[in-house]
Amino acid sequence: MPQEEFVRIRHLTGKQFTYDAYCDDHGVNSHCAAYSSPANSFLSCDIADHHVWINAPFAKIEQFIKHYLKCKSAAPHTTSACIVVPNWQGKWRRLLGKMQLLRTHDKGAILFSAPVGNSSRKQLGPTPWCIEVWYDAPAAPMSVTSVPYDKQPLLMTFSGHVAGHFARTLVDGGATDNLVDAAFVSAKGLKVHKCEGHVLAAGKDSVAIQGYVTEGVRIQSLSEEIKVYVIDLPGQGLQAVLGQGWLLDHKAVILTKL
Repeated sequence: MPQEEFVRIRHLTGKQFTYDAYCDDHGVNSHCAAYSSPANSFLSCDIADHHVWINAPFAKIEQFIKHYLKCKSAAPHTTSACIVVPNWQGKWRRLLGKMQLLRTHDKGAILFSAPVGNSSRKQLGPTPWCIEVWYDAPAAPMSVTSVPYDKQPLLMTFSGHVAGHFARTLVDGGATDNLVDAAFVSAKGLKVHKCEGHVLAAGKDSVAIQGYVTEGVRIQSLSEEIKVYVIDLPGQGLQAVLGQGWLLDHKAVILTKL
């Protein structure tokens, strides 16, 4: 990718790229000080907390995107990427579903180069396809607006279950993610996976994320396995919160009767 186009894309994201996912072994065409290459495979590198430039061999696009998303799951609020792909209808395209199409280059654009020896590159000819650049932004800061349910009787609390254990559960349209109380997780001996970050509790107090669990969650007739972040949950008497993502996935309609 020409340097001027790379800079334009960097400005569009508003972030400095910190890792180049694929360049030659000598880093001649790397856009970043930190990079992967055939000799140092991106697929074995942990790129969590980086803003990654991914211009992978087109035959390996799916592998690269999956590895990036796996790394991002450990640090979703500090990991992001721009991904260069051809305008093909491959199986990997479903992985771009929640990303933003940032740039499109018409067929015939001059974009790519190839190594010549160990210290230079040669410009390749016009691209035979349209080329797209997709942006996967860092996850938005998480927030939870829950308060002690006995002080807010109109909040929607349910007798739910997490990993088969009873959990008083709040369905909260003000929470961006699904959350479970750290004391509950410890008491029930649930397996916690490593993950860092913070949530905004009631829109003001920053609460550290202690990891996440992937467990079955059941409310009335709805039961599924989901990812739930572990925090010291604000409010007494609540063990879990289901947020905006859960509401959207289930196309929930909230009705109140006063």
